[in-house]
Amino acid sequence: MTALAEQVTFDADAYLAWEREQTDKHEYLNGEVFAFEDLPSHES
Repeated sequence: MTALAEQVTFDADAYLAWEREQTDKHEYLNGEVFAFEDLPSHES
């Protein structure tokens, strides 16, 4: 049997406090947090 990952939700204030301490950046949407992928730059 495969165990499911625990889903943790944040309120906006808790997310902002947590995000300030992170080295990677994330996006907050409806209480869920998603990691940003490191995408290559398209600057010319």
